[in-house]
Amino acid sequence: MTRLRLFFSIITLVLVLPVSCQSKDTDKSVSAPRSTGEMVEIRPRLQPGDVFSMEFATQQNVIQTFGGQETSMLANIAMGMTLSAVEVEGEDTGVKITYDWSTFKQEHPKFKVDFDSRKSDSVVHPMARGFAAIVGEGFVLVLDSSGQPKAVRGVDELLKNVTAKLKLEEMPEEKANKIRQALEQHFNEKGLLSTFRQTFGFYPGRPLGIGDSWERTFDMTQNSSMTIANKWTLVDTKNNIAEIDVASKINSDESGNAEAAVTQDVSGTQNGKMKIDLATGMPITATLTQDLAGTVLIKPTEQMPKTMSVPISMDSKVTIAVTKTASGANQS
Repeated sequence: MTRLRLFFSIITLVLVLPVSCQSKDTDKSVSAPRSTGEMVEIRPRLQPGDVFSMEFATQQNVIQTFGGQETSMLANIAMGMTLSAVEVEGEDTGVKITYDWSTFKQEHPKFKVDFDSRKSDSVVHPMARGFAAIVGEGFVLVLDSSGQPKAVRGVDELLKNVTAKLKLEEMPEEKANKIRQALEQHFNEKGLLSTFRQTFGFYPGRPLGIGDSWERTFDMTQNSSMTIANKWTLVDTKNNIAEIDVASKINSDESGNAEAAVTQDVSGTQNGKMKIDLATGMPITATLTQDLAGTVLIKPTEQMPKTMSVPISMDSKVTIAVTKTASGANQS
């Protein structure tokens, strides 16, 4: 896996999980309301002109055993984005997502990376080039009336601009082609649409009472064959804010691509809490912890004639903070 490919694996899910997912559409209710209180509806209520500032951060600790030697790697990734509601035909809402800044810090026994796009003197390490190139770029995500993504616009322009910043023409042809393929794999309409089906997938699509739960399963389809079975529970509403518990199970998908050069047999859990502004339907805060463990299998190559089995474990913490910075013309 190239260093830039690592970046593209992370960046396509900017809001909740650093993976690329496609919904299996296994939505179901699993419990009745525990109280007879007022029902609430959690869905997007955006007006053209609404603007939100969002900060996304993830801290990862990865431990792998390769050739009998255990290696630990720490990575901190953070991004600042502007989400602007733009007018789209009918009941659909377009959300323009612009990457404002990014940071990438990594500690490895053999190297260290410390990049922050907000600092003019920050050195762009080869592993951070993707994070530097994405700043200032964006696209428009189109949501239907229930909050589910249905289209992505502006991907070709984003791809063109990021490619130009990376100056692929100055690289060896083989390396440039691999990076170009990684770009095209991750920054395409189908891939981003699948990604944001996971991002906005928590919207239940029906009124809820305190104690109600709903489930939805997603496939990680672009870079790995895994599934995330999500369960959300509405635990409280106060001051027009919904508090939601998140509990997910993550497993390798045995029906995945068996011909891939790298496959995995890993499983784990994801747990956390979200606060949603009922007035806009947008998250206010979210904190998620993820624990995974298993084995990565690397198939033989000319350079490595035998299959490699690499035990790996990873614990991650994802935090999200969203602040509304401007209201549309139809709001006071």
